[in-house]
Amino acid sequence: MLGGVAVPSTRSLVAHSDGDVLLHALCDALLGGAALGDIGHHFPDTDPAFEGADSARLLEATVAAVQKAGFVPHNVDLTLVAQRPRVAAYVPAMRARIAALLGLALGAVVIAIKRASVLSQRIQQTAERGPCFAINGVCVRRSCHF
Repeated sequence: MLGGVAVPSTRSLVAHSDGDVLLHALCDALLGGAALGDIGHHFPDTDPAFEGADSARLLEATVAAVQKAGFVPHNVDLTLVAQRPRVAAYVPAMRARIAALLGLALGAVVIAIKRASVLSQRIQQTAERGPCFAINGVCVRRSCHF
């Protein structure tokens, strides 16, 4: 899973949950933007309740926590660095899934894909040995009640 979408690959990440690094990074960004800690604090990998967890459900719980703190997701700008698998063809589906999970318009979700070749030689060599992902970016704003 990547961005809430099944992306076929001969390799997979070892993770406590379903390993959707894009949704996990989005959770971290939302929680950080609302000063609520990080995903490990809210969904620790030491808790058997989260073993194999669907990252979409973790994102929904994250959004609820962010909203309870008085913030709402406004737009999302994610950058994914991945040597393999090639994921550009899946970006439209990822954007739609993330927009739906956050209750945002499709135009409020941007996902940029970068290949590891743009990174330093050392990181590139690491990426060539297996999956390599790095993600960041989100915007939340304080809710306004009139």
